[in-house]
Amino acid sequence: MTKLVCQYYQKQKRGALSFWSNELELDDRLYGVLKTLDHLGNCDLELLKESTRRCVLRMKPFSEDHPSVVIKAFPLSRIEARIKHRKYGLAEVYHYLRAAEYELPIPICYGYFEHRSFGTVKCNGVIIEDMYRYNTLDDLIQNSPDGRLSVFCKAIPTMAQLFKMGVNHIDLSPHNFMESGDGGRIVLIDWQYCSFLPANDPRQLVFQAAQFLRYTDLCQGDPDWLTWLERLYEACSPSLEFGVFCRNVADVQSQKRASIKDRLSLTLDLSV
Repeated sequence: MTKLVCQYYQKQKRGALSFWSNELELDDRLYGVLKTLDHLGNCDLELLKESTRRCVLRMKPFSEDHPSVVIKAFPLSRIEARIKHRKYGLAEVYHYLRAAEYELPIPICYGYFEHRSFGTVKCNGVIIEDMYRYNTLDDLIQNSPDGRLSVFCKAIPTMAQLFKMGVNHIDLSPHNFMESGDGGRIVLIDWQYCSFLPANDPRQLVFQAAQFLRYTDLCQGDPDWLTWLERLYEACSPSLEFGVFCRNVADVQSQKRASIKDRLSLTLDLSV
């Protein structure tokens, strides 16, 4: 992963902070922000999302060319997380770069940073395009619940691309698909967990369809559930009969969500 980052970006370094980017400069202001992210007390940042393992922040104004950017940071407070730092920010930027190679619809990823302390990484993350003029598909549904089927179908072209390329993004959900305000662009965000596998594997399509549906109000027996699956099936043409495909999606959707490991490796026995 580090090799690809170094091949793609130029490295900038100040003290214990390293920053890889071709477009952004590690000036005094950005350096001050990135080196204190583990405290989350910087007045230049707008907190967009926060969990125990990550935080997403907006930094504005940023520069003349970039009025704002989004920083997805992973403050690594536990020693175990510091030892396994590659699975956090480094994995995210690696997957963004690989997705760009496949020409998938993603935000621009401007760079990767890591802040070290006593030989370990205490915080790392990515800086990406700010999607402030975009709405998630989930937002669009809240604004227009009667149009839910047409909104959910906006994800299908990207899902078909992923399937046909073997790009296994394991968190396809309406809140990770975003549409531009003019409706002209759909992007897929949140690339921390992804694997690159042989193309056209029906297990990938079953997992991803079930994952998407899990975060909707569509379930087996709902006409829109069946119609959405029909349109996904037509776009992908998997090597399963349609009835078998639907039955497997329904089974996976009804079960407890599979582990990250199982979704990355497609650990699933398809019923026939």
